[in-house]
Amino acid sequence: MIIGKVLGPVWGSNKEETLAGAKFLLICELDKHLKETNKCIVAVDNLGAVKGDLVLVTTGNSALQTDQTKFKPIDAVTVVILDGIDI
Repeated sequence: MIIGKVLGPVWGSNKEETLAGAKFLLICELDKHLKETNKCIVAVDNLGAVKGDLVLVTTGNSALQTDQTKFKPIDAVTVVILDGIDI
């Protein structure tokens, strides 16, 4: 899983049919000091995350394990909006 910060929404008017209604977010991966890295991903958001939220993202095959993402061409999905992190 990846801890990331939501930079904002990503959208397009023409989508693969199975992605109709899906919301996409640009998420910047954070390092162990919770600083933004240069690595960003686009993830499907089923939680209602907004710009500035810290989120937990799962990728790869694990991203296909939610009810909303099964059998869809998705590589990353938000699974938690984080309330805090204790280091």
